[in-house]
Amino acid sequence: GVREVEASPISSNTLLRRYLVTDPMALLRYALPVSAPSATPEKPPAVRQIQTALENIEVDLRTPAPRGPRAAARSVKRVRAMMQSRVKVEMLLDVPKDRRDKAAVLVGGVERGLEKLEAGVAELGDVKKGAKKGLAQRKNEVRDVLAEVLDDVGKIEELMVPSSGLPFNMSKKYEDLPRLEGRARIAITVQKGAKEGVTNFPEGFIDLNGVRLGKEMTFEAVLDGYSAPLTAGNFLDLAVNRHFYDNLPVDAQSSKNFYLSVGGADANVPTPARKVPFEVKLDGERKPQWGSTLDDAGVADLQPALPVTAYGALALAHPEDDPNGGAAQVYVFVIDPKADMARSFGGNLYNGNLAATFGYIVENEEFLKQVEPCDKILKVVALEGMDRLVNGNSK
Repeated sequence: GVREVEASPISSNTLLRRYLVTDPMALLRYALPVSAPSATPEKPPAVRQIQTALENIEVDLRTPAPRGPRAAARSVKRVRAMMQSRVKVEMLLDVPKDRRDKAAVLVGGVERGLEKLEAGVAELGDVKKGAKKGLAQRKNEVRDVLAEVLDDVGKIEELMVPSSGLPFNMSKKYEDLPRLEGRARIAITVQKGAKEGVTNFPEGFIDLNGVRLGKEMTFEAVLDGYSAPLTAGNFLDLAVNRHFYDNLPVDAQSSKNFYLSVGGADANVPTPARKVPFEVKLDGERKPQWGSTLDDAGVADLQPALPVTAYGALALAHPEDDPNGGAAQVYVFVIDPKADMARSFGGNLYNGNLAATFGYIVENEEFLKQVEPCDKILKVVALEGMDRLVNGNSK
């Protein structure tokens, strides 16, 4: 049998969790099934201790001055102290021996990043009182450094995940369906104004400074087979092996502007037709549940490991009367991270009910709000992870 490994719960800290559930990269880190010998039921893996301490700095940055910058400075010092303690040693020893050299390089990057972070946080206290614009700019610079450090931490965690297969046994009922055993990264190119329709962006995509970027934009997405192997595998097979979404129009946009849809009413159903069960993995659980929505399973108040609340969530639609009838229609959720809808702890109507989340847009996601029903997907290509797709091109 397969040794089952748990992903970490997103966070037991309610305040921190409110922000984490709007951050795709944080959610993807927590969803990794990290295998760590140092962990105990009472003590999370060393790398998770570092990760959580770093993520708490974001809460400090959201706290008004002068309390916020002072708290952030204390938090950074706390992380640096952890990196000079047994925690750093345990973090390296938790990585399999043949990958430990790579981990050591990444640990060095974390330490250098923490030095920059400490200097950046110290500068927040130098901003003159009342200079809100200057403080906001400095905070964003600190956030950029924090994101780089957390990226290195995430890469260390990836080294602690089994190199092949899934950390749980798949249900035999679905073993012939395509499945993604791990993660994949894809590039989705969207072309504006590809069909007739009213557009708010007649000259193409525009950045925050008003610079025109042209009619095409490429978004990168991470598909998470650890949390949604069948749903992610189905999408990857359709998108890359069958080119199903190439030249397909964006066919819908919610009236409240919080999701886009593609592969729905105007699309031809893939041939041969394939039925994908509703698949959702609850936060902290070992493996997904299949064949029922959270509502149907009586756990609608619980949080999925991959909530739709993070901006750029990708989710497979299912017919209301058939939770096992997923095919090709995909929602891209663009819920405002500052909205109450995004920061709800659980029980969000769309989490695990309207559609099954299988990944997130992680590059150029800020341009998703400029995508409209008069646009189309030009092409989808795989950047990495096709070797983890099992049963591709199957029925």
